[in-house]
Amino acid sequence: MNKDNVFHLRLDSDIREEIDERAKDSGITSSEWIRCAIDHYLENEGSEIPSQEELEDMKWEELEEVIDKLELEIDPADYDNSNFLSSPDENDTADLCAAIKEELGFSDDSEELEQETA
Repeated sequence: MNKDNVFHLRLDSDIREEIDERAKDSGITSSEWIRCAIDHYLENEGSEIPSQEELEDMKWEELEEVIDKLELEIDPADYDNSNFLSSPDENDTADLCAAIKEELGFSDDSEELEQETA
């Protein structure tokens, strides 16, 4: 990767702290984490990321498809509290949905921001 070009960003402190935390968890610098995030976004630009509202309306199977399609590092089995004779219930589905939203970086404010910029 050619790193000759410099790009400056102004970030709110809470966003910067989140980036620093995620970078530290990944064992890389904040700059490298941002480069990876941008690369990931550009590679997946063609894939349609559902909105929070769309995610919240999805059934368990649809959420599993989103995880597969977006290659998220989430294991639905971690959120499935049903036994082998039943299906995941509404609480399991809500927990899985919350995990997906967190992985995608959604927050309660991001949906409002999305609507304001549209």
